[in-house]
Amino acid sequence: TLDSGESPSADIHPRTYGWYAAIFVTPALPYLKGYTAINCYLDNDTPGRTALTELTSVYGSFVIDRSTLYSEFNDLNEYLTNQSFTKKHTFQ
Repeated sequence: TLDSGESPSADIHPRTYGWYAAIFVTPALPYLKGYTAINCYLDNDTPGRTALTELTSVYGSFVIDRSTLYSEFNDLNEYLTNQSFTKKHTFQ
């Protein structure tokens, strides 16, 4: 799915999108035309890497791989859940 929300570590321009779902890459390719950045928060697995490769082959340097922010985890959700757990137990 597409999400125009802010990324955790980048300045977001009004013509950027965050990308989260590898399965929807091919049908969505035409709709991404015109964006100045496509922030990809894809899974660190084969489908996620394949989706990133497909996006990059079409949009080149407009594609930003954000999975490096959570490279020790399978996906962004696992990372965020772990961060929440860590913060909750650190302050108690």
